[in-house]
Parts: sequence; structure tokens; C-alpha cells
Amino acid sequence: MEGRIKWFDADRGFGFISSEGHDDFYFPSSEFQGGTPAVGLAVEFEAGDGNRAHSVRPSDEPALYSVAAFLQAMNTTLATQHPEVTVEGEVGSVRPWKDILFIELKEEGARLTCFIKKDLVPGIVEEGVRIRAIGRPSVATKSADVRLRATAIEFAGEGALKRAVELLRRRLEEEGLFAAARKRSLPPYPSAIGLIASFGSDGDIDFRTKLAQRWPRATVHLANVRVQGADAPDQIAAALGYFNESALSVDVLAIVRGGGSDDDLQAFNTERVARAIVASRVPVIAGVGHENDTTLADLAADMRAMTPTDAALRIAPDRRELDTQLVDAYHRLTENMIARTQEVSRGLVRQASHMERSFTVPRERLRSVESEISHAMEARLATTRERLERHRDLVGGRQQRQVATLATRLDTVARLVDALAPQSVLRRGFAIVSDVSGVVRSSKKLRARDEVKIRFDDGTVGATIEEV
Repeated sequence: MEGRIKWFDADRGFGFISSEGHDDFYFPSSEFQGGTPAVGLAVEFEAGDGNRAHSVRPSDEPALYSVAAFLQAMNTTLATQHPEVTVEGEVGSVRPWKDILFIELKEEGARLTCFIKKDLVPGIVEEGVRIRAIGRPSVATKSADVRLRATAIEFAGEGALKRAVELLRRRLEEEGLFAAARKRSLPPYPSAIGLIASFGSDGDIDFRTKLAQRWPRATVHLANVRVQGADAPDQIAAALGYFNESALSVDVLAIVRGGGSDDDLQAFNTERVARAIVASRVPVIAGVGHENDTTLADLAADMRAMTPTDAALRIAPDRRELDTQLVDAYHRLTENMIARTQEVSRGLVRQASHMERSFTVPRERLRSVESEISHAMEARLATTRERLERHRDLVGGRQQRQVATLATRLDTVARLVDALAPQSVLRRGFAIVSDVSGVVRSSKKLRARDEVKIRFDDGTVGATIEEV
């Protein structure tokens, strides 16, 4: 039988043949012999059951197209033969429309219009700059113009790329995206870190290795993204959005990539990535490239690290250093508390002696002073114990035993102070004897018929000496 290709979809892999006097015949691409089926192409075929065509092959009759069918055939050919192309040329004009940028490329009298989303452009495109547009070509059905739907733009030549990035940097800086006032501090002790990197890359390995050495208690959640190429900006921005919206509740985000050329780092110089970083509710640190590389991502982040390793150094403390500092602080605190306790103890003894020499001081005042001193010591000791307990989980093994020893020493000192207090002595059954001249320290000072006062724990009584 004979007919013409009426419709064909290369992505789905099947099409239809129209044949005069018959319903349309269906055929899979595997049944076509002789290249790629094109709409309007005259073919010969064998009819099978259910209007299925077999052994479809081009006939000698020239193809006949309608205008729309011809343009569709052109697009089908482009989609199958040239699904993605890279076109280099000089920018002739630039026209923005909503979130789309229309760019006219020119070369030796020829012109081609390409369009791309603004946030996929790594810099500012201006007239006279040479660029490479990567995308899918198509023919407009209304105007028959050939256009390129670009998915990525590369600047041809290092100078052109640097100029474009610099122009974009100035514009974003004028908007305040890089202002120091909007930068946030990173949490000092993160427990969950969101890592945006290419799994197994040098940047990923360097960051994880250094972090494990310094702060192993942190959990790292990796968003595996491309860090180079046309898809990289979208994937990086999507990862930032994911960590901000997910239930993982990370404390800080780290974007890392190893070194490379300006072209290699181009994804981190896009407006899309810079704005995604600024929009993040979670603080962001960027460690992209080497020390001399400064990308727009670095400028937009809350903190810039020179390398992925430096990012790990800045994002978390060194546990070993922290342990040493805590132990030293506990030693100093305990030594100060012991010295203070001994000083207070000596003061209590002096106070007791003074009260004994000046027994005319009201009993209520004596008890008030003792109560104030006791309460002050109890409060200070309680504060010390609370500090020790609060930091105990940060110090392991040997340090915990040291802290326990120090706490025991504090308890011992507290019991010593309590034992030396005058009221404690009286509670153990002792009494203080005094006459008009003060505390009687020897029986030799008393005479028969002397009147004295005897102070017990619960009160004072008067007495007369009958015999010496």
C-alpha cells in the first residue's frame, strides 16, 4: 500500500500514515526503514491487522507538505537530529521580557534569536560580547523563524566572562544582596549540617574529613548536586530550597566545591544561586574554589570560606580544644571557690570570736548573720554544682572523673564550714559562758557568787556560781 506520513512523535516512537480510502494506519518507529520519518513523506507499507502498518519505507514519489506540516516536519527533524546544539556568536541586541531574556546572536550577516530564563545567565549579557548558547533549536509555526531555546549561556573567552560577572556583581550589590548588615552569625555548636556538594568530589571529601576530626557529634545531611554545567544552578538553588522547607531542621548550610577555572565555577556566579542563598532562612557558609576565587555565592553567603576545608574549620569548633578549655575552666573555678570558701570560713571564725567578745549583740542579729552567711555559701555552692552538671556531658572519660573529684572537694569544704559555724557547735551540746566582761574562757576567772549567762543552742539562761 501507499500513503504519506501524517504524524510522527520521535520521543514516543510511533506515528500515523494516511492512505486514500482507508483509515489512518499506526506504525512504531521500529517498522520504518530508511532514516527518520518526516511528516508528508510518501511511503510504501504492508497493512496488518488493526490498521497497523509493517515494513514502512520511503517511496520514490516526492514528499508533499502543507505549510503547517512542513514546519512540523522541520521541528521533528531538528528534535531527532539536533536535540541540543551549541551556537557561538556576538551579541547584537538584548531584550528582557518578564523573566525571559531574548538575545540576538549575529555572525557575518547571519542572525539567530535565542531566549533563556534570566536567572540562568551567569552574568550580564551586553552587546558586543561573544557567548555560547546551549539549547534546543526550533522553528516558530507562525513566523517560520528559527529560534534557540537556551538552557545555558557560556561566555566565550575569559575576559568576556569576567566582565559579565562583574556587571552582575555590581547590580546585585546595588540591590543590597551583599550588605554586611544582612549577614547572620553561624551557630557555635551545630548538631545538624546541610551539605550541598557533589557526592564523592574533592570538596565533599575535604569538608567531611575535616569536620569529622573537629566536631564528630554533628550529623551531615548531603544534597548531591551537580556543581558544574547547565543544570548546576537549578540543582544548587533547589537544594537550598529543600533544606529550608524539609523537616530535617538543619542548623547551618554549607555549599562547597573544589577549585577550577572561571568556566568551572560559573554555576556559583549565577543570579539564581546568589538569590537562593540570600533567600535562605538557614545561615549559609560558602567554600567554593581556592583562596583566590571569590564567586557571587561567596559574597551572598553569611560567611565566606576560602576552601571546603576552611568551611569545615569555620562551621564548628574543635572538640578537643573545647574539652581542654572546659577542664581548665573547671579547675580555675574550683580553685577560686575553695579559696573563697576558706576565706569565708576564716571570716566565720573571726565573726564568732567577735560575737563572743561582744555578747551584748542581740541573739537575733547573730542568727541573722549566720543565716545570711549560710545562705550565701549554699547559693554559691549550688551555682558551682549546676555549672559542673550543665557541662558534664561535654566532657568525657577522664574529665568527668576530674569534675566528680572537684565536686567531692567542694562538698567536703562545705561540711567543714558548717562544722566551724558557732551555731553548729552549740547544736552538738556545747555552751558559751559569759559574764559582764565577756566570754569566760577559764574557770579560774570565776568566783563564788559571780553571776553569769550560759548560752545554749535554743536560748540563754542566767546562773550564779556557788562553788569554785
